[in-house]
Amino acid sequence: MSWTTRLAGLAGVAAGAFFTARRSVGKFTTNVDPLGGVPPRFPTGIVRSVTTDDGAVINTITAVSSGADHRRPLIALVHGLTSNHDDWGPIAQRLVDKGYRVMAIDQRGHGNSTVGSAGYGVTRLGTDLAQVFEALDLTDVVLVGHSMGGMAAMTLMVDHPEVTQRRVRALGLIATAATMSDLRYQAALRLGSIKTPIDIAAVNDVSRLATAAVFGHAPSSFMLEAALASVARCPEDVRLKSTRAMADYDIADRISAIDIPTLVVAGTRDLLTPYAEGEDIADAITGSLLIRMPGAGHLMIWEENEELAYLLDRLASEGVTPLA
Repeated sequence: MSWTTRLAGLAGVAAGAFFTARRSVGKFTTNVDPLGGVPPRFPTGIVRSVTTDDGAVINTITAVSSGADHRRPLIALVHGLTSNHDDWGPIAQRLVDKGYRVMAIDQRGHGNSTVGSAGYGVTRLGTDLAQVFEALDLTDVVLVGHSMGGMAAMTLMVDHPEVTQRRVRALGLIATAATMSDLRYQAALRLGSIKTPIDIAAVNDVSRLATAAVFGHAPSSFMLEAALASVARCPEDVRLKSTRAMADYDIADRISAIDIPTLVVAGTRDLLTPYAEGEDIADAITGSLLIRMPGAGHLMIWEENEELAYLLDRLASEGVTPLA
């Protein structure tokens, strides 16, 4: 076969993939948009920062309504990889409207937080949370983590039990895992740490179709664009180094020590941290409750924001038993 014939064949395959992506992405325009066409944004609140022992500056923002009931626990939200506090906006606003004080914490290098000398390992992320809780004297906290934020939250629990015993009353884990040791994760993390700058102006239907993988079966076009914009706001160096650092994460044999009310939420169409990961976490933590979110993908904090706000309200007010 001549090189021209091979080249023509490759061009045909590429063209076929492009037009297939275009048709698939076109279908997303008719899907319901859980964000209502409004870019996620955390409610206006009080900004406080904490400088950690390795020099990182960790940003927090706390939103509270004028009618908030301060007898209720503080709900602290921790985002995932390449994300930031604004991505919690839809859930946070619903909880603020219910009268909660809601805090979002930018993990190091993300959002408005800086990076310290200790790097990006998940062990360090757990220590950051411990130091934020201590420095701001947070008590009666319902700690909620999504994806890498859930990993940081669990690491806080197992590495700093003396902090969590005094300060955390309940734990919410959304679309997360207790280990990245599986070969599938190791391969994915290697792929994710390849230098591939994200240029929003150059986004095409192929990249939009790839982005759809973080959602369930029916993402809206608006959510796809919002997800691409969120990732683009994360500095490339942070994305690469954070992704590489997750390869060492494995606390699966330690999370059984977590002994506070724990809610685990997992989506049946989550391709990044599959439903089975939620099952493993719930099996390991005595008394925890696993909520199966049918059809939900990894970025369920957007696509299922109303249901998640309801579940977190119930967790904060009643614990896990009444949810069963």
